[in-house]
Amino acid sequence: MNKYDGLIYGNGLTSLLLNQLQIVAEPKYKYEFSISDFMKAFSCDMISFREKKELQILFHNLFDSELATNTYEIYRWYIARLIEKEGLDFEQILGKTLIASEEEKETYNSICNSIFPVLYNYWGNNLKGLIAAIFKNDYLHSFALSIREILIETAHIFTTNFDAFTDDLYPKHLHGRFANPLKNENDLIYKFYGTNGDYFYKFLWGHNGEGKRQFIYYMHNHFDDVDCYYDLDFFFNNEMSIDNLLIFGMGFKNSAYSSSISPYEEGVIHKGFVIDDHILLRLSELQRKKQLNNVTFAYYSEKDKARYSELISLYELERTTLVPSYEFDFRI
Repeated sequence: MNKYDGLIYGNGLTSLLLNQLQIVAEPKYKYEFSISDFMKAFSCDMISFREKKELQILFHNLFDSELATNTYEIYRWYIARLIEKEGLDFEQILGKTLIASEEEKETYNSICNSIFPVLYNYWGNNLKGLIAAIFKNDYLHSFALSIREILIETAHIFTTNFDAFTDDLYPKHLHGRFANPLKNENDLIYKFYGTNGDYFYKFLWGHNGEGKRQFIYYMHNHFDDVDCYYDLDFFFNNEMSIDNLLIFGMGFKNSAYSSSISPYEEGVIHKGFVIDDHILLRLSELQRKKQLNNVTFAYYSEKDKARYSELISLYELERTTLVPSYEFDFRI
C-alpha cells in the first residue's frame, strides 16, 4: 500500500465509521448513527425523551418562541412534510432554494438555512457524546489509527466535515466545525455581514462549490479571526507541498441548482455547480503551481469511477490515480 502525504476526506469516510459503530451498538441506538435516520426519527417524534427535551429548549433559545413545545412540534411538522416531498438529501434541497418559487423558497430557506443546520449540529454533538459514553471513544481512536497506517507522519490532513468523529487524526476542518456547546444563537453564528441581517455559521453552509468558494474568500478577506473557526490554509497557503494526495469519501455530486440551469443535459457536469467544486479548482491550481504532484481518488463503484474520470477531465487534473475504496482497510 502506498503511503500518502496528504488526505482530504468527506462524509463518505464518516459514514464508513458510523456504519461500523452502528453494527456493534445496542438496537435502541441504531437511529443515532445516521443523520438521515435521526431526521426520520425526529420527524416521527421517535427520538429519545432526553433528546426531545433538549431540542425543545434549544429551539426556544434560538428561535425566541414563548412556547418551546409548540416550536418543536411546528418544526417537526415542517421537516416531516419536506422529507415526504423531497427526501433526505438536504444539500440537494438547499440548492433548490435558488430556483424555487417564492412560496417554496420561503419554506426551503426557513428549513434549510435555519432549522436543519441546528438539527445537524445537535445530531453531531449528541452522537459524539453517545459514542464517548457507550464506547469510551476507543473505536474512534482505533479507526483513526487504521487511517494513519497509510499516511506518513507529517501528512497534511483535511476534511470538509463539520463533526469531530475523526478528530483523533487532527484534521484541518476546511468548512468549519459544529458549534459545541450549542445553547443559543451566539454559539451557532460566526459573523453577520451585509445590510440584510445575513450571517455565516461557524460551519460552511452553501448550495454548491461556487457558493462555498465565494463564502470562503469573503471570510478570508474580511474577517481577521476566521482561523478561530475555519482552517483555510488549504486554499491560501502558497508554501504547502504535497506529493501524493488521497481523496476519500467525497462524491462531488451535482448541486440541485445545476439540474435547473439552461442549457442542461442530464448527467452533464458544469463547473461551479458541483457540490465542493471549489476543492477541485484548488487541486488544479496546486498542480499548476507545482505544489501538488499526484491525486488519488478512492471510488466505491464503477459509477463513482466514471464520475471521477469526468471530473478529472473537466478540472484538468494532470496526474491522477483511481483506486477502489476496498483497498483501504479503515476499521474500528
